Amino acid sequence: MTAKNILEDNELFIIDLDGVVYEGNIAIVNAVESINKLHSYGKEIAYFTNNATLTPESYKNKLEGMGILTEGSQIYTSAMVCARSLRNAYKKGGTVFVVGEDGLVNALTDVGFSTLNVKYEFDEIIKNKTIKADFVAAGLDRSINYKKLAAASLLISRGAKFYASNTDATLPDPSGFLPGAGSIVAFLATASGTNPEKIFGKPYPEGIQQILKAFSCHKNKAVIIGDRLDTDILCGKNAKINTAIVLTGVTQKKDVRNLSPEKMPDYVLNDLSDIFLNK
Repeated sequence: MTAKNILEDNELFIIDLDGVVYEGNIAIVNAVESINKLHSYGKEIAYFTNNATLTPESYKNKLEGMGILTEGSQIYTSAMVCARSLRNAYKKGGTVFVVGEDGLVNALTDVGFSTLNVKYEFDEIIKNKTIKADFVAAGLDRSINYKKLAAASLLISRGAKFYASNTDATLPDPSGFLPGAGSIVAFLATASGTNPEKIFGKPYPEGIQQILKAFSCHKNKAVIIGDRLDTDILCGKNAKINTAIVLTGVTQKKDVRNLSPEKMPDYVLNDLSDIFLNK
């Protein structure tokens, strides 16, 4: 396929954020203009990020601050995918201990779960063996401390199910690649001797399936645009939609050059402006 086909063959563009639209708080070259141009072409746009730290409203404000007109309904995070899936699994509600930031906490409380975090101090959970949770949900937590990790691992050992919003090893930042949610999930898995029962972010297909349903879009008419082969592109392939790698984040041209056919994205873009080549 050529870069021209990505515009003509797709109705829904599912765009990753970190490494595609911005790096930290800095917009990536041509990203803002290209997304606004997609809007002018009448294309549907959804944003899907594994980063579970922020709420949809926070992401909306961040994008609008960069000059991208955004609706909250366009934004999907691994925290939202996690919460919506668990709401279906725990129809009567339940109690959760969250290792994460506002994005994950709010997503879970918004669908009706109560959090042990606001009910007990970490020391109470650690010392009182009768305190239990229905499940522990883990994501990136930049205020993490040993007692919080200890409380979470003990709750898992006491029978709480263990779920992960995502397992990204790193988080792109202008200063380099910082530790991601996967580092925290790995800690809890090691400490509790229990692997996550389910992981909701990319490369797992559940998020894309939720997006396709919300936008009433057939999978053949949707493309995911991301900067990671092992999450974004694999997620698209697992969900059987079109895939585009953009070379503004983790993946570089040399990483794509020798890929096997089954791992090769449908489109390779230097940046988002390549969507409009030959237009």
